[in-house]
Amino acid sequence: RLVVVYEEGLVPEKSEISIPYPLPAADSIGMVALPVYAKFVPLAVPVSVSVGGRGVGQTAPICNVAALAARGLAEQMPGILTRQVARAVTKAVASKAAKDAGGSWGELAATLYNVLSEQADLRSWLTLPAHIHVLSVWVEPGKTSVALGGVWSGDVTLKAGKTTLVYVTHIDLAVFSHVMVQP
Repeated sequence: RLVVVYEEGLVPEKSEISIPYPLPAADSIGMVALPVYAKFVPLAVPVSVSVGGRGVGQTAPICNVAALAARGLAEQMPGILTRQVARAVTKAVASKAAKDAGGSWGELAATLYNVLSEQADLRSWLTLPAHIHVLSVWVEPGKTSVALGGVWSGDVTLKAGKTTLVYVTHIDLAVFSHVMVQP
């Protein structure tokens, strides 16, 4: 049995959108920064697999990790917005206090701090693959070549009654592979 696991690309990194808002009580401007996934990840395309020069099938996408990351962020967004509103209220109160205590200079300092200190939380798992594909086929035992489209090829020894796993990761121009045989 030959099992091919193919990881393609990387989950996109988060980016930030900044939204200015007025602080009427302090007659100034505040800023809210939110994380977003702005880059589009192309859909997974099955990869043809051949053994000994003969096509045995195509990989099937089993997980769109980029879509899972975007969904996870969407599920976290109510909490993110709640924290951002609480920060905005706190900054508005601080800005009003700075204006009352320091006049124009206090207001300017508070406004600059409010705008410059606002950053979205851009932490994410940047090393996760964008897509994961898999193929499982029964093939004849022996030493043969296995190829995944134009992505990877190599010599593999297939043992009777054992499962051979070909694990390939394709990131930009780099391709990493590992072949494991069931003991």
